[in-house]
Amino acid sequence: VGVESVTPGVTSGFPVPGDGFLAVLYAANPHLKWADTTHRGYTVVDVTPDRTEAAWYHVDDILDPDRRESLAAVYATASGANHLVAQDAPSPPPTDPPALAPA
Repeated sequence: VGVESVTPGVTSGFPVPGDGFLAVLYAANPHLKWADTTHRGYTVVDVTPDRTEAAWYHVDDILDPDRRESLAAVYATASGANHLVAQDAPSPPPTDPPALAPA
């Protein structure tokens, strides 16, 4: 029916109940495309009239302000579609984004 993208917690942990947790998670949820329960990070969502794209980034140390970030995965959904498609890289930022709303 639809597509859901869930971001990882930036500072909160995820209690992983054993090494086989992801295998059980995927087996119980065959529609699940990608999951990572061990890393912290954030997701950048880019929405256009043609598609919605989510790019997941992981951080190596949530307590270090100079932490390294790494791209973990990118998935997109075309307008009108109900499934995710893996992407090689996130879309480039727009060259002429709209102005931010006043505070």
